[in-house]
Parts: sequence; C-alpha cells; structure tokens
Amino acid sequence: MCHDTQNWYDALPIVLLGIRTAWKEDLAATAAEMIYGETIRIPGEFLNEHKKETLEPENYVVQLRRQMQALKPVPTATHGTKENFVFKQLSEATQVFLRNDTVKKPLQRPYDGPYEIIRRGKRTFTINRNGIPYTVTAERIKPAFTEESHIPQQGATEETQTRSGRRVKQPVRFNV
Repeated sequence: MCHDTQNWYDALPIVLLGIRTAWKEDLAATAAEMIYGETIRIPGEFLNEHKKETLEPENYVVQLRRQMQALKPVPTATHGTKENFVFKQLSEATQVFLRNDTVKKPLQRPYDGPYEIIRRGKRTFTINRNGIPYTVTAERIKPAFTEESHIPQQGATEETQTRSGRRVKQPVRFNV
C-alpha cells in the first residue's frame, strides 16, 4: 500500500476507511460503530453477489402476480398545501402592519406600517396606505398594538426657524 502510489494523499481515503473499520479490542467495537451505532458498509459490500435463479415463465408470472397483489396503495403527501396563520385579534384591530413580501436587504423590516383599516372582508382587508385604499389578504397583515390611536402622517414634516429667520425642513427620519 505504501509503495503503490507516488503521493501519500492518493492512499489517504483507503487508510482512513481502514482506521474506521478496524476492530478495537478495548472498546469491543470499531470507530464507525461508536459514531454511527452500527457497522458501515465497506466498498466490497456494496456489490452483493446474487444467485441467479432460473425461473420457468409460468412460475415467474405466478410470483409476479402474487407480489403485485400484495402491493398496497400509499397515500400521497401534500407538501405544498399549508394552513396560513391569521391573527385572531384582526377582528378588533383598528391598525395593522403590512408584510413586505419583496426580497429584503439586510436589517430591513419585514413589516410596513402601521396602517388604518378602512374595510373588513371575510379574507381580505382594505387599508389606508399613504392615503390610497389598498386591499390585502389577511395572511399578509398583523394587528398593530400601538400606544397612540392615530397614525403618524408619513409625508408631514414640521418646519422650524433658525435664529436668523431661515426656515429649516427636517428630513422625515428625524421626526419623532
């Protein structure tokens, strides 16, 4: 093994397999049994020798029918259908947050708002989004529990004056 190859790293996988499958007398197990809880298959065990049975065509058909009749249908899995979560407090809420379903930048908030509810439907809500009625499904919103009952206007900014009399309009992000 040591002299078969020019490079030692060509023999490394076989050496590591030998270490994993070597019997440890003091542990009464191999390293693979200690890690995985069972013996691992070594490459020679992947290719099983099967005895070729020569069946007569009549016996083959009888055996095939018996095996096919023993098959039971398996119910299909529905991985794509999931129950959407809807907040119970939406029936009493006056304001909601709207989930932003776009691809988000790092540290971008997942919800926008709060927005005032204009109309409630069975599965849809109409909200006042920056002065425009906007209809959304109940899965995209969550109730807003705010201290104040009014929604701050997004576009409204206060103008202040400096000592010299110049008017200063603060950016929206500095308004509190």
